[in-house]
Amino acid sequence: MTIEIEVLAAPGTYEALRDPWNELVHEDPQNLLGFDATSTYEWFEATLAAFPEAADSRVIVAREGNEIVGLLPVLIDKSKRFGPRLRTPTELYGGRTGPLLRGSAPELLPALLTGLDQACPGWTTLQLTLVAGSESARTLIETCRQRGYGAVCGDPRESPFFSILATPDEFLRGIAKDVRRHLKAGENGFKKLGALQYRAYTHEHEAPALLDAVLAIERKTWKHEAGTAITRNPSQERFYRELFPRAMRSGLLHAEVLLLEQQPIAYNFGLHRGGVYSCLKHSHVQSLDKLTPSHLVNLALINNLRNRNTVTYDFMGRTERHKLRWSNANGVYARHTWRIFNRTARGRLASCFNQLKQRIQRWRTAMAKPAAVDDDVRA
Repeated sequence: MTIEIEVLAAPGTYEALRDPWNELVHEDPQNLLGFDATSTYEWFEATLAAFPEAADSRVIVAREGNEIVGLLPVLIDKSKRFGPRLRTPTELYGGRTGPLLRGSAPELLPALLTGLDQACPGWTTLQLTLVAGSESARTLIETCRQRGYGAVCGDPRESPFFSILATPDEFLRGIAKDVRRHLKAGENGFKKLGALQYRAYTHEHEAPALLDAVLAIERKTWKHEAGTAITRNPSQERFYRELFPRAMRSGLLHAEVLLLEQQPIAYNFGLHRGGVYSCLKHSHVQSLDKLTPSHLVNLALINNLRNRNTVTYDFMGRTERHKLRWSNANGVYARHTWRIFNRTARGRLASCFNQLKQRIQRWRTAMAKPAAVDDDVRA
């Protein structure tokens, strides 16, 4: 394989990459070791439009003849002590991601990493997040070992997923009894309050209405009061304003909103690709918490997704108890954030400094732990 590297540095030149970019995004619906839809071009484009931190970007392109066989987008931060720090755009907001490679040719990722020297001479570190045990993670580890790049792996962050199963009845049997009870109580309780309507949003022209409904619900949630709602995070609201029309235009975004007497009370929206639904956000108005409208909208969404040949629901985010109640056969994947250090003198210095910081942190953690107390003494 003869690989040629090209570096694109202007957002106006990225559009031509859309189709080959998305062709390199391969999902794995069985064990979620592949890339979710946050690796797509649409997500990348929305990131550049929404986040000021993404103002300085590059895309390293690997070609074999006329065919694009690898892509590595990066953002550049030149404010760091040891030299420019690079990170993939999905470090700002993303899921199961990594360098986009066609096949597993051993020289492909090294060629893309070498392209970083052309994209940002003097770079010191590259930060990216990969799924543990994935082909992408294995390729990175082997490349760093063989080519002399320093590498540090962060702590795992686990997320749950489950199979949607073939029929509604089969799926319901796997839901925890208390969730089934809440679903029934919610259905009965809402009959006394008025007419319920489930509305799916999938088309680009519906993007403004969907965002309005989501924000209206967010303002009435406990998250708004706690300061964690979309309505309290301007950059996140800006991102979804950019993402919704792009993702809907490409058939990536699916949303379900529950309305009571025409007023939105719960929502769930996410990305649908390769047989996997990746849940981005879900919530409901706090005043109706006892009727668990989020449960109702979640079940309606799952039934809709089944009709669209979706096989796996990725909850994303942390593994929390309420997420595990939706199936008796949950799977879990883990993501690690990696820091890759350049082979230059500054890169090695940054690696040594990082190791020193880790040792100091471990020492502080050990010193902060209370001394073990013998049971007889404690008594």
